[in-house]
Amino acid sequence: TAVAGDPRLLRTLRVSALSDRVTCLQWQRDSAATELRVKDAELSEVQRRWKLEDQQHSRCTWNCSVKRAAPFYEKRRLHESTVEAQLAA
Repeated sequence: TAVAGDPRLLRTLRVSALSDRVTCLQWQRDSAATELRVKDAELSEVQRRWKLEDQQHSRCTWNCSVKRAAPFYEKRRLHESTVEAQLAA
């Protein structure tokens, strides 16, 4: 073919293919960076809300519904992780 016989044309074709690949990877990087910023903002908001919620219950006594329900949710979390481990095996 004409490309195989012309080293200059072959080099141009390779550079073009590599350029296309670089462009694609740069687009993926930019998309990932945008998603990272969004997720970072979500994380910051969740951490802020968690601190506020935690502060509201920091001086609670044993009679607080959140304190009383904590063992139930802890057992539930452990059960769910056990089930997930069994399903993964």
